[in-house]
Amino acid sequence: MTSIASFRLIGPPPETALPRNVYRYVLATSAVHQFALVGLTVVVALLEVAPLEMQRRIVNDLVKHRPYSWVLWLCAAYAGVVLIQGSTKLVLNVYRGWVGERPSVTCVTGCTPLSSTPSPTLLLPRRKASRSR
Repeated sequence: MTSIASFRLIGPPPETALPRNVYRYVLATSAVHQFALVGLTVVVALLEVAPLEMQRRIVNDLVKHRPYSWVLWLCAAYAGVVLIQGSTKLVLNVYRGWVGERPSVTCVTGCTPLSSTPSPTLLLPRRKASRSR
């Protein structure tokens, strides 16, 4: 089988091409996830304030000589808020990494068939190099 026959068996390259702009490609592959990341980032930013507020209330209750049971409840609530904040931040970072890697993986897998098809210029016979000394 000649290389031209094998080129015909492979067929023409797919009609879908990559967008000309990188930003358009990223938005085309992950626009919904980008907006979800914005929402999750806002939630994490708001959760950053909660432990500080809890610390302020714990110290104020200790200074006002309130019963220790209130302080213990506030400390337990503080531990819960810190765990929720940390796990939300972990989810945000993992999700951000996944969203960041997804366009590059789809680009590599989408561009592989384009790069594996032989180019018409590669099908031309090569000239033999003449040796001149």
